[in-house]
Amino acid sequence: IHKMGRGVVNVITGWIELPKQISLGKEEENPVVGIGKGLLKGAGLTLLRMGVGLYEAVTFPIPYPRDFASPYEQMELSDYAWE
Repeated sequence: IHKMGRGVVNVITGWIELPKQISLGKEEENPVVGIGKGLLKGAGLTLLRMGVGLYEAVTFPIPYPRDFASPYEQMELSDYAWE
């Protein structure tokens, strides 16, 4: 159930990555470049998070093998966009 819940939440809230990364980019030495980088990184992470969330929501009945890390751990993503 946790796998399905995390997947659904990430499909619904994956868009949070975009403003989050733009905001983090503004804090760089050159804010204009930082905003551009944040926009690109945020768009990529939004698609990635929503894609992995969709995968988890669809495949939730199939458990991960015991020695297998979740896709979030493999890609070094936090479980949720706001973390």
